[in-house]
Amino acid sequence: MEQFSQFEGRIKDALERISVSIEHVKSSPTGATSLDQDASNQISELTAVNKQLEIQLQSKDSQEAREISELRAQLVQLERDRREDTQEMQRLYDQLAIALSEGTTTIGEDA
Repeated sequence: MEQFSQFEGRIKDALERISVSIEHVKSSPTGATSLDQDASNQISELTAVNKQLEIQLQSKDSQEAREISELRAQLVQLERDRREDTQEMQRLYDQLAIALSEGTTTIGEDA
């Protein structure tokens, strides 16, 4: 994620330098047309790369959000399973306590 941020920063710096160069060339009468075209092409390329980078970041963010959502769902299910196991253990403990107090019922029979 940090690499994307650094890359995005470099792209923004490059765009800024190109903009400054364009302004400088526009104020200079010679060679303005070819330099404007080159700068315009570079700006277009950098803008396209920046948009692709933003799309990748959004995709990664949405993927992480889905993974977090899946983990939360798993946690809820694990908590539900633990409660069910606890209830089953309590039921078995109660049966054992009854069986021991009566001395006639075998373990595992429904009370």
